[in-house]
Amino acid sequence: MDSLTHHATHAARAGARRVRDLLHRSYVASGAPELPIRARTFVGALVAVALAVAIGGLFISPIDDWQLFGIVVGLVVASHLGRLRVRISGTNFNAAWGDAAFIVAVWLAPDGWLPAAMGLGVLLANLVLQAFAEEWRPFVDTVRRSASLAVAAGPAAVLTGLLVVGEFQGFADPVRVSPEDGAWLAAAALGYSLLSVVVTCVYTSLRDGHAFGVLLRRALASIWLMTLGNLVVGLVVIGLLGVDWRWLIALPPVFWLLQQTYTHRLLDLQERQGWNRYADAIRALRRHSDTAGIANAGARGALSLFRASEVVVELLTADGPTLRHTAGGGPLRRNAGVMASVSRPLEVAGGPVGTLTLHFAGAVGLRSRDRAALAAYADALGVALHDAATHAALRHATERADDEAVRDP
Repeated sequence: MDSLTHHATHAARAGARRVRDLLHRSYVASGAPELPIRARTFVGALVAVALAVAIGGLFISPIDDWQLFGIVVGLVVASHLGRLRVRISGTNFNAAWGDAAFIVAVWLAPDGWLPAAMGLGVLLANLVLQAFAEEWRPFVDTVRRSASLAVAAGPAAVLTGLLVVGEFQGFADPVRVSPEDGAWLAAAALGYSLLSVVVTCVYTSLRDGHAFGVLLRRALASIWLMTLGNLVVGLVVIGLLGVDWRWLIALPPVFWLLQQTYTHRLLDLQERQGWNRYADAIRALRRHSDTAGIANAGARGALSLFRASEVVVELLTADGPTLRHTAGGGPLRRNAGVMASVSRPLEVAGGPVGTLTLHFAGAVGLRSRDRAALAAYADALGVALHDAATHAALRHATERADDEAVRDP
C-alpha cells in the first residue's frame, strides 16, 4: 500500500513538473519575457480586465443563438483581415474596419456579446494573418491586441445599450434604424476607436519608451480619415439591413475601392514625410566640417529618419581603436531570440570608412523602401565623413608645412 502511494505521489509530482515546464516554455515562446517589466505588467492587467469584461457581458446576455454569435465573430474577423499598417515612431499601428464591424455587431447582437465577440474575432484574424500572410509577431502581441479591443468594446457596448432605442428583429423582419439611434451608434463606435487607440499608445509607450502624447497625436492624425470612413460604412450597412439585406451584395466592390483609396493616401503621406526627414538629415550633415560632428549628426539623423531606438556610427581609424558615436539608446530587447537591428557599411570608392547600425525596440525592421533610403543615407554619410577626413588631413599637412617653413627658412 505504501509502495502504491509512493508511486502515485511520484507520478503526480512528475506530471506537475512537466506541466510547469510546458507552461514556462510557452511563456518564453510567447515573447513576454522580452518585454520591459512595465509593459509586461500592463499586458497582464489588460488580459485580466478583458476576461472580466467578456465573462461579465456573457453573464448579463447569455448566448442563446450560436449562429448569430458566429456571424458576429465572422464579421469581426473579416473586418480585421483588410487592414492598413501605419508606421509611427518606429512602431507599426494597424488601422482596420473594426469600427464599422462594431456598429453592425452591436446592432445585430445583444450588447453583452460584444467584448467576447470582438476579442475572439481579433484573435482569430491575427492568427489567420500569421498563418497565410507571413505576418509574424510575438504571440503576446496578438493576445494584447485582442484584449485591447475587448476592453474597448465594453464601455461602448454599455453606451449603446443605454441610449439606442431600436433593436434588430432578424433578417426576415427588418427594422429601420432611426437617425437618433444612428447618431448614438456612431458615437459609441467613435468612443470604441478612441479607447482602443489610447490603450495601444499606452502599451507602446511602456514598451518602447516613446512619449505617449506624441504617439497619440500621430496615431489620431494618421487614422482619422479611415475612422470616419468606418463610421459611414457601418451606418450604411445597418441602413441597408433595414431595407433589404440583399443590397449588401453590392458592398464588397465599394469596400475594395475605399481600401485602395486609404492605402494610396497613407503611402503618399508617409512617402512625403519620409523624404522631408531625409532632406533634413542630409542638411544636418553639411553643417559640420569635423569628423566627430558629422558622425554625431549622422547618428541623430538616422535616429529620426528610420525611427530607430538606437543608432551607432563606428569609424575606422588608420592607427588606433574604432571610434563609436551613438544616438538614442533606448532599451533594446529581443523577440523570440532575434535582435531587431540592421547594419550598413560606410564606404567611399569601394574603401571602408565605418559602419552604420540601427537598433529597433521591437521586431519592426525595415521595408524595402526604407532599406533603399538607408543605403542612400549611408552613402551620403560615408562621403561626408571621407571629405571631412580628407580636409582634416590637408589642413594638418598645410599646418605642418607652414611650421617647417618657419623653423627652417
